[in-house]
Amino acid sequence: MAPGQVTGFTGRSGAGKSTALAVLGGLLKPASGTVTPDLRRLRSTALAASVGWVPQNPEHGFLTTKVADEVCHTATRLERHIDVMAVLDLFGLAHLAGAHPYRLSGGEQRRLAIAAALGHRPGVALLDEPTVGQDPGTWAAVAGWIAAARDAGATVSVSTHDPDLPLDVEHRMAAGVMM
Repeated sequence: MAPGQVTGFTGRSGAGKSTALAVLGGLLKPASGTVTPDLRRLRSTALAASVGWVPQNPEHGFLTTKVADEVCHTATRLERHIDVMAVLDLFGLAHLAGAHPYRLSGGEQRRLAIAAALGHRPGVALLDEPTVGQDPGTWAAVAGWIAAARDAGATVSVSTHDPDLPLDVEHRMAAGVMM
């Protein structure tokens, strides 16, 4: 994995795609071998500044009670500017700015998690099944956001069952979870 590149993890359910992302993001210790750099050594603020994490169950990462607050939460703590309404508009969530994240549909929650994880422009983006629950328009917004992160120089890793996503963001694929 390198800056400006998207790596996709594909394979059957239970193959270890989500676990691989968690290990890369410093959230889990590898069962064997090493990961360089070892992000587990970073303090939480430094980890949040470096890595944008979108879990498979997006609601597990929500920290606030309003959609707009969720998008700017990490950026504010890191003293980075983000145009919250522009990001919400891009993801089709502007009309939900004052809503509680738990009141959103599954697809809306996933888009909110992506906006919140990547809005502060981390150098590493780890996305677990980012296109689940999206219609063609919101799928394009998600795929475009991934491509934009790559084009901005981020190192992006995506776990996916979506056969169309790899072609859209032009990334190399890792069959199963082997690199």
